Amino acid sequence: MHAHDPMRYVGDMLAWLHQAIASERELLIGLVGSGEDAVALPPPVASADPDRRSSMSAAPSSPGMATSPPPTAIHRSHSVIGIPGESQNHDSSHSSSVSSSSSSASAPASSLPNARHTPHSASNTALGRVLSMAFDAVCRPFKVRVDQVLTMKESDVTGSNAAISLVTIYRLANLLDFYTRTIASLIDSTSSLSQTLVDAKHDCLKTFYTHVKTYTDSLLRTPPAPPADLMPAISVRDAITRLLSDLIATFNASLVPIEERTSEFSPVLDAVMSPLLQLCTLSATMHPLDLSSMAVYMINSISAMQAALATYDFTAPRVEMLNGHVESHMDTLVEEQTSVLLGRCGLRPKLALIQFRDSQGPLNLVPGMDRQSVLEAVLHFESTLVDLGALVLPLPQIDMLSSPRLRSQARRQVLHLVSIAYATFYDAITDPANKYID
Repeated sequence: MHAHDPMRYVGDMLAWLHQAIASERELLIGLVGSGEDAVALPPPVASADPDRRSSMSAAPSSPGMATSPPPTAIHRSHSVIGIPGESQNHDSSHSSSVSSSSSSASAPASSLPNARHTPHSASNTALGRVLSMAFDAVCRPFKVRVDQVLTMKESDVTGSNAAISLVTIYRLANLLDFYTRTIASLIDSTSSLSQTLVDAKHDCLKTFYTHVKTYTDSLLRTPPAPPADLMPAISVRDAITRLLSDLIATFNASLVPIEERTSEFSPVLDAVMSPLLQLCTLSATMHPLDLSSMAVYMINSISAMQAALATYDFTAPRVEMLNGHVESHMDTLVEEQTSVLLGRCGLRPKLALIQFRDSQGPLNLVPGMDRQSVLEAVLHFESTLVDLGALVLPLPQIDMLSSPRLRSQARRQVLHLVSIAYATFYDAITDPANKYID
């Protein structure tokens, strides 16, 4: 009924497996016990009537015990599950007759004391092996059905719902990981069923990475043009909100131990974020943008990625890496905006003459740095600051940054560089060696 919903379909199968294994385990514990309080079946004792013995061994289980493990499986657990409560001072004549008649089926007498006091972990291992054999038959049909689900989802990856399909495949992998860890506490971790669950999870992840590459390659083939407001392009924004954020939220709900989360999720971030950064770079460089606008577009796009990662501990290393990219683009933006502001104030040509002059003589002899030219530059600088507003300078590119913190930081850095530039100009003019009298 729910086969159209992959999560519900696979989840129902896994839930049934978990419930069935837990029920069978409880039944086995009731039959043979577990741990130091176990009440296990004793080793088979030879009967005086061979016909009765053979008929008992061949008798089928009753309908009410349809879920109990096969007699062979229970018999295999006798050698490791103890018989607490059995008297150590059992009648010697009876013991000798039993041992003589069942020497071929029971364990050696020297091993019986150890068997009676089998540790809890050993008895649990025996129960796990019995359960593993009982559930071997479900491995193949379960794997076939999971493969069918993955095949059905492949057709959706290249469509308009590609991001949603990728998230569904990753959720299946996490669902399988959840039940793999849960069921591993009930059965032998080396059993066929445990290995089937692990293989199914790996197949899901393999399919996920393959289709993530297909999805990102399709984006890289046609880089979008940056919007006029220099915010992330629609395709980049969709990849962040509909893919990256959902993948992170899915992994955050998993049972992966905290100390393993960073390394476990790192390949997923590599598969998604590296192409996204490349897409943003291509989008900024393949369309006509000045350096300031290019820096703003990259900062806004990277900030959107950081916002998706910032609230999770296991993404902290990736957030630090993105911080490095943001700082690099911030340096470019601040330098360009400082240059634009100094040019608007008339100081940029004078600073170039001061920094790159060839002669070592007085500065007032350099063409363009005579007394009248310097006076005009100072007056133009003061009037420009008054016209622009000394407290809130209009810096349109910086104002297009999406982060208020980065906007404030960029403004402070621009004003700091302008003040340094003016201090350099002032020191050169007031230096007696440059022959500016007043």
